[in-house]
Amino acid sequence: MIQLLPDLERKFEAFAEEAFQAKHLSDRDKALVALTVSMLTAGDEALRRAVVTAKQSMITNEEIGQVAGIVAVAQTARLTGREAAGSRGVEPAAQPECCR
Repeated sequence: MIQLLPDLERKFEAFAEEAFQAKHLSDRDKALVALTVSMLTAGDEALRRAVVTAKQSMITNEEIGQVAGIVAVAQTARLTGREAAGSRGVEPAAQPECCR
């Protein structure tokens, strides 16, 4: 539907290109992010490609399983209204002076 607004589509494509470059992430981290996003949103073929990329980036089967578990808990938390999976048992880091 965004194709109906060519100017907006160009801006979105530029934004997506910049976001996916992920200059501040290692290739391994990019593969973990892609795997997580694929588990949350993609079809079977995109998920298969993400798993292959993850394996090529030296992500272990155990790490893939851990990501799958976190995704499953996060999706269940959304459905049940429970605490977000990412915050369970994690204490907030102390903020540096510049962020206060």
